Amino acid sequence: MIRLCPLFLCAALAYLLGSLAQTSYAGIVVTDGDKHFGKLPALTLQKLHNPEPETLEATLSGQHRLTLLVPVYTKCPTVCPTLARTVAESYTNLPTSLRKDVQIVVLSFEPKDTREDLASFQTLTELPSEWVYAVGDESGTKTLLNQLDYFYTKNGMQDYIHSGTYYAISPEGLVMGIGSGGFGKMDLEPFLARQRRFSLWLSNPSTLATIGLLGFAASVGLVLFAVRRNDRRRSDAVPSELAIESVSS
Repeated sequence: MIRLCPLFLCAALAYLLGSLAQTSYAGIVVTDGDKHFGKLPALTLQKLHNPEPETLEATLSGQHRLTLLVPVYTKCPTVCPTLARTVAESYTNLPTSLRKDVQIVVLSFEPKDTREDLASFQTLTELPSEWVYAVGDESGTKTLLNQLDYFYTKNGMQDYIHSGTYYAISPEGLVMGIGSGGFGKMDLEPFLARQRRFSLWLSNPSTLATIGLLGFAASVGLVLFAVRRNDRRRSDAVPSELAIESVSS
């Protein structure tokens, strides 16, 4: 029994890790091959089409299975409009069945930008009206973009020097990919499939059974280990007691 329990524990652990490996999703998401991002920090958004403030977490955890976060500032003369148009063109060319799973959030990192500025940016850049346009609170936005390694710095009164990237983020707030140009169906499907496999894995009864068996096996193993250790201590103590009795005699 004592020998079989560790074998059972190892088998259950191997099955669990194998299931995780098949999903390619283990809580820490690899983005550009060697960079790991954790869960995103708290951020309050002021949205163009919603008068009430909303957190980034609430925005991400909606009905969509993937969010593309596009950092901009509305007075940008070159990079931001170009990047946003590129994303818009790619988004428009997606099949309707795939487009409904993807949410685009255009986030301004300029704290002075207003809803009117966001509306002007959307109109002038000819971006889809169903996208989310928002300005985040200054400290939260800075924390978020620093965590994403997104570079931006002030260059004069209105202009910024900044990166030209956007981020694919899961509903749980995990960064799953980084983009800097156009994308197509084949680019997004791996992220959506990964989310689908992870959701299916969590909802699979065998997953819960495996986790339960793993916990049970670990508990039994610890109890048997403690019992065996206690028996060994007792057996080691018997010769000592006999030796003491021999000396006394």
